Amino acid sequence: GTYSMTASYTGYITGTATVEILAGQTITQNFELILDQPNMTVTPTSLQVTVVLSTSTQTTVTIGNTGVANLTWQVSEIPSGLTRAMLRIGSAPVRRVNGQVSPLWVGRSKAGAQPAGPLPSAPNDPPWTNIANYPTSIMDSSAAEINGLIYSVGGYDGFSILSSGYVYDPASNSWSPIASMSNTREKPAVAAINGLLYVVGGWDSFGTPVAALEIYDPSTNTWSTGASIPVAHAGAPGVALNGEFYVIGGCSSFSCGYTDVYRYDPASNSWSTVAAYPEAVSWNHCGAINGMIYCAGGVTDFGSLTSTYVYDPGSNTWSPLASMPQDQWAGGYVAANGYLYVSGGVTNGYNTITNEGFAYDPGTNTWSSIENSNNTVYRGASACGFYRIGGSIGGFTPIPNSEVYPGLTNCGGITGIPWLSESPITGTVAPGGSQEVTVTFDAHQVPSTGVYSGTLRVSGNDPYNRRVDIPVTMIVIAAGYGVEVSPPTAAQTGHPGTTLTYNLDVTNVGDLADTFNVTISGNTWTTTAPATIGPLNPGETATLTVTVDIPFDAADGATDTATVAVTSQGDPTKSASSVLTSTSVFYQIYMPWIPK
Repeated sequence: GTYSMTASYTGYITGTATVEILAGQTITQNFELILDQPNMTVTPTSLQVTVVLSTSTQTTVTIGNTGVANLTWQVSEIPSGLTRAMLRIGSAPVRRVNGQVSPLWVGRSKAGAQPAGPLPSAPNDPPWTNIANYPTSIMDSSAAEINGLIYSVGGYDGFSILSSGYVYDPASNSWSPIASMSNTREKPAVAAINGLLYVVGGWDSFGTPVAALEIYDPSTNTWSTGASIPVAHAGAPGVALNGEFYVIGGCSSFSCGYTDVYRYDPASNSWSTVAAYPEAVSWNHCGAINGMIYCAGGVTDFGSLTSTYVYDPGSNTWSPLASMPQDQWAGGYVAANGYLYVSGGVTNGYNTITNEGFAYDPGTNTWSSIENSNNTVYRGASACGFYRIGGSIGGFTPIPNSEVYPGLTNCGGITGIPWLSESPITGTVAPGGSQEVTVTFDAHQVPSTGVYSGTLRVSGNDPYNRRVDIPVTMIVIAAGYGVEVSPPTAAQTGHPGTTLTYNLDVTNVGDLADTFNVTISGNTWTTTAPATIGPLNPGETATLTVTVDIPFDAADGATDTATVAVTSQGDPTKSASSVLTSTSVFYQIYMPWIPK
């Protein structure tokens, strides 16, 4: 009989075939399954424009989809010189220090205060650079960068849970005290938003997470309060995105690993619950990149994590990404220059403190190694820069040692190019379709002439081509004026008492719209032209009509020369001219000869 057969496999489009099978026969039916995925194409592969200072111009990029599934895409910008840190030969060696560690409040730790390894030694290899020690031994503080200064608050100094804080000035390589918080806090969530430091959660001296929100204003060195978080945790990362404060997962008084995600809106002084984290988590590493929140690693009461997720606030959803190369939690972390960096912390479950580091690239959905840090610690603070502050060398043994990985300073969530913009910036392209993106180069946003460069990045859900980087270059030139007149010379003849007409082409060869003054010199005969011509846009041509009256008494063969000059009103040094030569000729009368 005749049968309909199907073949399916995860990630492929189901194949169907109609097969006729006769009695006693064995039939083989082959299926060629097509990957159920988009295929992203981007043209052109580079952009270069020349723009006059204080003007702008536009061009387009076309995003196509030659696959069989919808392509979702977004564009982002990477300023010139902002790239991922590349692994260098000669960095500090890998250090793995075995010993029992804990994600819990210091009062509930079974690990005690015994070190798991020796104290850090003298400075190590670059790029990690040791900075001034924190004023006290410290672990479980939390930090953020505001206007180039690093603010670190709370923590545990080996004796007490703290309410105090300090600010680090890279220019003087020094720490200074700031006003203390109202609450003691061990590992609160923090974020810097519009020049203010927001602090919530963290264990108090009795091991209870603090629900109160405190807000620090560096300009007045004072704290104020905001609405309390619905459920407080400690060991939860804080992320600033789109002017709002996200708190993700964390620990309670007795256990670690929650899916709660809360968002605070400073404008309304209110908290809301957003999509839950895909799995229970605490001590994970999170940051904002191009309008999304990326999180990796973490730990629960039942084990450590390698998983990576991205949160899209537009759809309020979390999506899985490539896992970390190894489990890692309570490390230093920062989202900078378009990448998520994780350095140090704990691996191998609860057993090993490491100085290893990794960077996640959202464009390629891949992880790669970065240089190992100088200090081998967990449960320290970290901030944009990339700074790592204090931490424990094992158990609950804090140290004051701090360090920085220089250059990772673009941490605003959106890595942008001020003179470049795109519309639209996200979209969906159906199979076989395409989308044009208008790219604007705006020379109003640069201070002077010169060559400006960067990268326009197109990211999509094509698993084999997740990112296309387009080099962009804007050559900015000075605004200039210019004019051309043609023909440069002209000659006509006419009879006495008549008028000659010359039509000259005047072209604006400058970069700006301009009006031109018209003057006539050197002439004796009456020569007439408009006093001005224009305004003309760059590249535009207009006709200038000049008339010359030949006098009635002009002798046969008499000539007159007039120079017609056209001068820019924008820049009077820019002019062009045409020389007109007019000649008088008598009428010729021919009398027939009649022979006699």
